[in-house]
Amino acid sequence: MKDLQTALKKQPIVYVTREIERALGLPPKTAGFSIISNLRGFAKQNEHNFDTDLLIPALDKYRDTWELLSQKETKHWMDAHKKGIQPAIVVFKPTQQIERIATERGWSVLNPSASISQRVEEKISQIEWLGNLASVLPPHYVRIAKEITWDGTPIILQFNHAHTGNGTMLINNATELEHVQKTFPDRPIRVVSFIDGHVFTGNHIIHTGGVLIGNWNYQITGIQPFTDQPFATIGNDWGIVESLFDENTRQKCNDIAQKIGEQLHASGWKGLFGLDVIQDKITKDIYLIEINARQPASVTYESYLQRIERKNSAIGLTTFEAHLLALLGENLHKEHIIPIIKGTQILQRVTQKTMSIRQNVLNQLNALGLTTIQYNNTTLGADLLRIQKYEGNFVDEDGCLNSSGKQIANILV
Repeated sequence: MKDLQTALKKQPIVYVTREIERALGLPPKTAGFSIISNLRGFAKQNEHNFDTDLLIPALDKYRDTWELLSQKETKHWMDAHKKGIQPAIVVFKPTQQIERIATERGWSVLNPSASISQRVEEKISQIEWLGNLASVLPPHYVRIAKEITWDGTPIILQFNHAHTGNGTMLINNATELEHVQKTFPDRPIRVVSFIDGHVFTGNHIIHTGGVLIGNWNYQITGIQPFTDQPFATIGNDWGIVESLFDENTRQKCNDIAQKIGEQLHASGWKGLFGLDVIQDKITKDIYLIEINARQPASVTYESYLQRIERKNSAIGLTTFEAHLLALLGENLHKEHIIPIIKGTQILQRVTQKTMSIRQNVLNQLNALGLTTIQYNNTTLGADLLRIQKYEGNFVDEDGCLNSSGKQIANILV
């Protein structure tokens, strides 16, 4: 098995991130791996675990990654490490602004080009990038908003750029369509047939030798009071997948991941990418609904679950380890990802009714044996509270809150 520790001795990494939780795919104080982030929220509460990292005080708001890179503290920290092997930078998602700042300061960014990410993720350019693979999408077409016609069946409208469900709308009648057309008459929109079914998320890795298929989880989506947005991702369940996947379904999902991965590899991508697929409840057909050309948000907890499985004698790489090894240029064709058979998390987003989390809410959740990670965000739809559990589930096989999920919802309300 590839040894990340050896690779980090040859090329140390510093992960620069707005929210420190995104970098915690490795245990704190891992040799050769450092973090630059905001001293706020979870990082401030656990500051003693990060005394070898650079946490920059953030009094009023989180600094974005590009802002962290621009800070004088970051330059001093990077300059201080020139005596040995200067760390290469890894970020959650590459952007052109991040690339520009790093280039100006002479720093190396291991993430692939932001231009690839943009082309792959955006809903309209994605169709062209997919080429013949666009057949794995649900039936779709692109049209200017004012030219879309209502045929009496539900449709999904997707603007070119969306994130975690924002920018995606379910249209159930002509009145709803007319409202969009009046608001954005000349905006190009991807129109997609509505598919009713379960959504699954998979985190996979591109390395120099090809594609490494990872785990699939059930995506918890759009449940109140956790979000106001019907298509917003609010959680993941790795255990319930086993009761929803038969071998045929798993193979279909893996085939899609392999094909998309090969195309990403040909485009120059490396490291993590995430796929969302949906299984039609009636036909059982599998359709691709989203590509995340970046590190998906679920990877940190997934890797934590894999480290638990490793303690229980599982062999293989965690998803985050494979990501870093791939970014370092390692060939992982003989490796495999540690499988996960349990673990779930659910996310309270900022909503019109929930703008902050009270301490008594955290106390009640922690008393249930749940792990909580709090964020200091105020923007609608942003992360507010992440709730995690190793044993059990928060939803049932129909995707509805089970008794544990309802208990959490009642506490939050």
